[in-house]
Amino acid sequence: MNFVLVVTNLAGGGAERAMLNIASLLAGRGHGVDLILLEQRVEHALAAGINLHVVTPPSGRLGHGWLGKRIAAWRLARLWKQIDAHRRVALTISTLPYCDEVVR
Repeated sequence: MNFVLVVTNLAGGGAERAMLNIASLLAGRGHGVDLILLEQRVEHALAAGINLHVVTPPSGRLGHGWLGKRIAAWRLARLWKQIDAHRRVALTISTLPYCDEVVR
């Protein structure tokens, strides 16, 4: 099966580490795992077999306001369609309030 995990960034502790643990366990069992970050902030190591994608443009942050959320959602939708076209996604999981709003 193929999974997409969406999180704001990998700069924090609890939720970020939990998503990395889930991704690592799924990849270790031979599942396809794509980890999408809304912001280019990575402070934790990634396990082998996890495909990392970033929604934030190379120029920097999108912002967490009304417009930033909509731009992030648009960029996320484009990226998700590319991933799903490459290999059919069985389940998408997101966490943290800002990230959940963008995914929704």
